[in-house]
Amino acid sequence: MKKIFALLFLIGTAGAARAQILSGISAKWSDDLREWSIFTDIEDEDNSLEMTFQSQRDWSDWHISIREKAGVVKLKWRDDPSQWELRMDNKIVTASRIYRDDATQWRLTDGTTILDFKCRHGADWNEWIAEDERYGVFYIYTAVENDPRDWIITDQ
Repeated sequence: MKKIFALLFLIGTAGAARAQILSGISAKWSDDLREWSIFTDIEDEDNSLEMTFQSQRDWSDWHISIREKAGVVKLKWRDDPSQWELRMDNKIVTASRIYRDDATQWRLTDGTTILDFKCRHGADWNEWIAEDERYGVFYIYTAVENDPRDWIITDQ
């Protein structure tokens, strides 16, 4: 489950860093977290995040599509869930745990911009926040507490 959270943060903050207006992300199926819909400020767009090798249940490799741009989200090192990469539009955004054994704090960077993303209330996985003087506040939280299928994104 922690891998899903890492993916959501990477996508959400990477979109915010690139001026995408993301408003939410939801699992397409109520009993399966391998396919997601990504919502933006433009209605009727078909934005998605899908596990690349669904039949193998390989959580380390994903395909993403936002506003007619396609990319991949992968573990940087196959057996290390503490580092992810989003490759899209000739850019790379990396998400890494700030502290090795602490999955509640992540650092995202595209090489020029750095954002720290953390659980808003200790180890409560329902609310995450990135605050920066230059970029403002980026907040992502579950629509229903303890249900990882639907997330709301607020980008101030």
